[in-house]
Amino acid sequence: MRARLLKTMCLIISISISCLALYAQNVSVELSQWYSENPKAESYREVRSQLEDIFAKAKVNQIPPELVLEVLHEGAAKNVSPARLAAGADKKLAELVVFQEMLASFPSSFKAFGPGEEKNALFLKTLYLLAKRGMPMAILRSLYAFACENRTDAEILLSVFRGLGHIHVLELIPGKKLDELGRVLLASKLPVSTYLSLGSVFVKGNLGDIPISEITSIIIEAVRDGKGLIRIDQELNRRGRR
Repeated sequence: MRARLLKTMCLIISISISCLALYAQNVSVELSQWYSENPKAESYREVRSQLEDIFAKAKVNQIPPELVLEVLHEGAAKNVSPARLAAGADKKLAELVVFQEMLASFPSSFKAFGPGEEKNALFLKTLYLLAKRGMPMAILRSLYAFACENRTDAEILLSVFRGLGHIHVLELIPGKKLDELGRVLLASKLPVSTYLSLGSVFVKGNLGDIPISEITSIIIEAVRDGKGLIRIDQELNRRGRR
């Protein structure tokens, strides 16, 4: 009887140890490091279990943990409440999952991200920042679908999205114009530097008192004609305030 009881207890202990080991594997290394290294993390002990659940969901959905970790760094730096920190991390994860689903639909036959995880994280972050800049989800989906239909190289798609993210007045560009701008850029064969210079083009246009819609049209017309920054710059100089 005692032998059977001892055997049962040993089995229970063994199962408990296995469960603890499994739990330890599921706890994010990045989250543990944040709690051990960030001097302000102690204030957020009460929501650690919530954050562990969030990071576990991120892992299941193949979301790079560093993208969620950004919320913790920013929130702690601003001394937000524990509840607000957890809510912010959960909200960002939900948004990233939507973008991850978009990326998953990108035809595998012409994915060209290079090192998978690093490029995936960059793409997810770019999409997230675009949405925060004011890019409507409908436009994002439209441009993404256009890229898939036209078998646009993934590196070009990423560069165009990053370029659009550099436009400081992105949310002020009319929806149809923004969609047209994105499609023209995706279909062009211009150097990547052109996409990444879009922000400075709008800054110069604003300084010349050129309406945002007109600046957008200047870019669209120049790119559609196969011209680059030189033509765009010439048009800005011609139409801008003397």
